[in-house]
Amino acid sequence: MDALAKPGVLAVLLSMSLAAAETTAGVFGGKADRTARVDGAGVMRWEDDGSEVALLGVNYYVPFNWDYRQINRMCLSHAEVISHDVSHFRRLGLDLLRVHCHESDISRKDGSLRENDHLLLLDHLIAECASNGIYTVLTPMAAWGGDWFSGAEEGFSYNVGVERLFSETNRWPAQATYLEAFGRHVNRYTGRSYAEDPSVLCFELVNEPKYPKGTTGRQIADYANMLLGALRRSGTRKPVFYNATWQSSKKGHDLAILSLPYLETDGVSGVCYCTGLLNKKAHEGVMLSRVKRSSLADIPLPSRFSRLVYEFDAADVPGAYMYPAMAALFRSEGVQVAAQFQYDPYPTAAENLSYQTHYLSLIYTPAKALSLAIAADAFRRLPRGIGFLPSAGEMNFPPYRIDAAGNLSELVTEEDFVYTASTDAVPPDPGALRRVWGCGMSSVMASSGNGICFLDRVSKGVWRMQLYPSVRVVADPYTGAKGVKTALLHDNVRLRISLPDVGAGYRVVPVSGHRKVVTAEGTDVTLAPGDYVVLNAAMRNRKMFEAALQFPVPEYFCPVLGENLEAK
Repeated sequence: MDALAKPGVLAVLLSMSLAAAETTAGVFGGKADRTARVDGAGVMRWEDDGSEVALLGVNYYVPFNWDYRQINRMCLSHAEVISHDVSHFRRLGLDLLRVHCHESDISRKDGSLRENDHLLLLDHLIAECASNGIYTVLTPMAAWGGDWFSGAEEGFSYNVGVERLFSETNRWPAQATYLEAFGRHVNRYTGRSYAEDPSVLCFELVNEPKYPKGTTGRQIADYANMLLGALRRSGTRKPVFYNATWQSSKKGHDLAILSLPYLETDGVSGVCYCTGLLNKKAHEGVMLSRVKRSSLADIPLPSRFSRLVYEFDAADVPGAYMYPAMAALFRSEGVQVAAQFQYDPYPTAAENLSYQTHYLSLIYTPAKALSLAIAADAFRRLPRGIGFLPSAGEMNFPPYRIDAAGNLSELVTEEDFVYTASTDAVPPDPGALRRVWGCGMSSVMASSGNGICFLDRVSKGVWRMQLYPSVRVVADPYTGAKGVKTALLHDNVRLRISLPDVGAGYRVVPVSGHRKVVTAEGTDVTLAPGDYVVLNAAMRNRKMFEAALQFPVPEYFCPVLGENLEAK
């Protein structure tokens, strides 16, 4: 029996959801311009057609914290880094971004907003995501305290921390001032306030609150409702969440449960770190059985609340099989919005400079990133409330399959073939495929490298191909030690493309640069990583190539090969 639900029930549910599945163009198309509300049953729905929201993506922090400082030290443009990374989010088919803001960097002692580089970059990030069809969840306060950046001492939470912001009620007015100003702030790129911008899906009031001994549930609710009222005064009607299930503190978790009857928010947020945090080295062995529950599963949550997972990860696990299982788990718990923590900006990803226990990058952890792409697809397709059973090694919930021992996650439909490692799966009709994304070997695309190869069909006999470089892990990325963890390789890649409409002797035309057109020897071709158009041998009309350039695939971007470490 499959690891998810009873096969018969699952087949019926999936036949309904597959009918509305996105095509390749749908993965990349459109803008984030729909608004959502939470209904009386706790379901977040799109206002235009009443359908349910189901969005999965990542956390990302270039406007703030360590990422901001590291990119400063590298003398790179933060805005350009954001644009390139967002193109990778879109490339993977992600549709959500979450940011917990560092309010000390954008506020004054009285809670008023400071117009500075951090806020400008947040504006830019939101706007870039919006134009790429990616919605943003904003958590206006992280309240970590400390001097994270020069000038942070101006902020109302500087050297205060989240527990004192809760317990010292004389600090509440500054927080209220800040939240109202935050909601009213007009994004300089979109011309819309955060309160009104449709690409800002919802707000989560504060990141991981803490409470002193003796706190009551009613006191927690009073604080949360005060913050909610301040944000509502900005004019926003968006769903608002409160973090009521932070599992890192059992005491805080129990108190939060007591607060639920008094909370006036639209929903609550939870977390899932199924393999813990800070193992200080990569976990050994298969970890799939750790995917059991999120913090939302352990509380008597009233039905009126929507559910959001603000952070999740299989921390310290380099494998590419955990994320689709976690997506299925969240859907079984009724979660509608989920964000992995945390995506590494490309300039720092070779060294995993951000959070040592997390490591995710399209370029530097290709198979793992592709597993998140599969998870995002599963999150959209799987019905809310689907059954889930933990599994030690394999899960089969068509069109998805997980083989942990083989480091394999895969998606196989008539139009989609996505896989994280070599697979013996065969698409039902290779001639009907619209996208083939993979690492390793398959029946329709075989690669000698371990970077991702993206093939997206433009029309019969015409495909866009984006080939990313292979990588070599040179040090355990989870130890926190300094230095390069993953190297990009210069190697050309031997590809075999076996698609009926492509045929033998196909041509591969570079999209840019000075590379030559390559003609396949049968179905085999050797290429450097890059951006290409693949044309059936009979397709010699330049209009076919030009039409392929208009197909809405994201920008191809990769650092110069070897700029982090020369491959030996």
